[in-house]
Amino acid sequence: MHRIAGEVEGADGEDDQIGLALALGEGLAELHAIEVEAPGYYDPVEDRLLPYPVDHETRVVGMVHEWLGRCLEARREATPKEDIAWLEAIVEARRSALSIPFTPRFVHHDYKPNNVLCERIRSGWRVNGVVDLGEGYFGDPEEDLVRSIATFARTHPRSVQPFLRAYAERRALRPGHAERYPIYQLIDHLVFWEYGQRNRLWFPPALRFRAFAEPFVIQLQPYS
Repeated sequence: MHRIAGEVEGADGEDDQIGLALALGEGLAELHAIEVEAPGYYDPVEDRLLPYPVDHETRVVGMVHEWLGRCLEARREATPKEDIAWLEAIVEARRSALSIPFTPRFVHHDYKPNNVLCERIRSGWRVNGVVDLGEGYFGDPEEDLVRSIATFARTHPRSVQPFLRAYAERRALRPGHAERYPIYQLIDHLVFWEYGQRNRLWFPPALRFRAFAEPFVIQLQPYS
């Protein structure tokens, strides 16, 4: 596995790791209590929340192509044509699920163990702080699940389901979540891929995008 995300420090053994995953799921559900009328982002110049100019499906599919373009610019040979065809097929097969309505909520966009402060309590762990809010916006809260899912899958696979269960018990997942997951996870892996290729970090030169992403985009099915 390529180590591109951190973990909460201070856990002692498997039970503690699962306890932390439960706490992170609860904490994310609480963070997602912040909602607005329309998806958008904060503009510091105008000092207000600006709505996105396109619908959610168009924005998300556009993000796939934007990050793909950045990856090709960073190192074209790392994402060959056959990998692009694989990526496009995933999006086209599932994009209709992006049109299912949702309540726009605050999306941290980098919610993962090493951006969360936790404390021990009598019953286990709880989140008492979240850092690194610079990438936040208002959108589909499901977008916030994928980075923690992939992080847990890489570091403590048994924590994936406890994390999701703790979240879903407090904030129900809407229909189509299993179809949207591969698209959101695909975008997240494109983000990491672009950064790694541009800076020559993390990935061996012979590795190609599909080999990096497929274990988490397709083979990992956290909602099954």
